[in-house]
Amino acid sequence: MERLASVKETALVKLATQYRMHEDICYLCNLLVYNGALECANQSVAKSLLLLHGFPHQIPKPKSRLDSWYSNKQVEHASSWLEVVVDPTNVVIFGSTDDLYRSPQNRASSQNYQSSFESSNKHKTINTLEVGLVASCAQCFVACGLEPTDIGVICPYRAQVRS
Repeated sequence: MERLASVKETALVKLATQYRMHEDICYLCNLLVYNGALECANQSVAKSLLLLHGFPHQIPKPKSRLDSWYSNKQVEHASSWLEVVVDPTNVVIFGSTDDLYRSPQNRASSQNYQSSFESSNKHKTINTLEVGLVASCAQCFVACGLEPTDIGVICPYRAQVRS
């Protein structure tokens, strides 16, 4: 990009106004990349939320310890972790999976069995637990009314994209 800018200065334009994301996502982008220079075009953009007509009644009921991922947190009203993730009013969510990597017998200790969910082949790493969690989220969004083509997933391992 620097080379392009040095050849043709008008080829690059600084993005200052965005028309696509909720203000909470814009705020995160400002913190991480834009140094506060990015703003929402208008209040309609700033306050926009997903329209999920199937929420919350299309959320599957908890069946396993994965579904109690958020238990004893500030979301005790939710019937499962999927309800928290898919709730359109929760615009930005960071969820820790650390507790999921501890076996039920060792949950109180720091013993971790994350390696049992990861497989590596040369420079490729796949974490099957994380792939499953993301797949569950995507399926739930679709069940609640989001079009599959409107879902994007960013992941740290290229090999997980294919999974």
